[in-house]
Amino acid sequence: MKESGLSHAAGTPHRDESQRIHKRTTREMIYRNAFMLFAKRGYNKTTMSDIAKACNTTKTLVQYHAPKKELLANLLMRSLFELIESAMSGATMPRKIDSLEQLYVIGFLHFNLLTQNVSMEPITKDIVASRKLTERMIDTEIMWIARTSVQARHRELSGETSVPIAMWSSFVNDQDALEPHIEQAVVAGQGGAYELMHHEYLHHRSPDPGALTDLSYAIFTGLSGEDHSEAMHGLPALHKLRSSTAVRAINNEAQSMLTALLSG
Repeated sequence: MKESGLSHAAGTPHRDESQRIHKRTTREMIYRNAFMLFAKRGYNKTTMSDIAKACNTTKTLVQYHAPKKELLANLLMRSLFELIESAMSGATMPRKIDSLEQLYVIGFLHFNLLTQNVSMEPITKDIVASRKLTERMIDTEIMWIARTSVQARHRELSGETSVPIAMWSSFVNDQDALEPHIEQAVVAGQGGAYELMHHEYLHHRSPDPGALTDLSYAIFTGLSGEDHSEAMHGLPALHKLRSSTAVRAINNEAQSMLTALLSG
């Protein structure tokens, strides 16, 4: 009996690890199928039952991993920034760019993923048409900027200078949250861009990612108080930067990764 007990105890960690792997695999399957359905049908027309059917599982299990459908939309929005980070990590820019220029490029890539990817278009239209979903998307962006800013500050303190995406350490406070004026600038800038996006879709026009980026950038720099008086921070220089071979290559890679994500 003692040997049996010892054997049982020794096997517990293996079973626990197996259960963790199974749970993670199930969760990833649910996310993957949800993203694919969003791309095919749009967010509004996809139900939790649809997702369960695509996963060959129960709605109860789907809701265990994602209690609300909007959580899945938030995860997809967060994935966009992860794709941009991945695409930028190995890229060589035409010249050294500072944090404000990086923020502009990231915004340009973000709006490209939202508006210029055929698979993403049905999801984007539904999100920008909903005040609630748009607010959730901006919340996701605020958290991403805060997290990236904190990481940059830690790297700066450790003496690391090679940072693929660097934000100002002044963006965040001692509680690792965005400073209120920075958060307000993000909300106003992104909110204005999403309102313009929705307006364009209502009039059956394709939103221009460049115009969206310029609008968001102008509002952000105006409200945040960040200095954009230098020539390289002016729109002509930023337009030249976003048209560079390096940024085009980053965009192409990010678009390919997004298409793969949405097609399974």
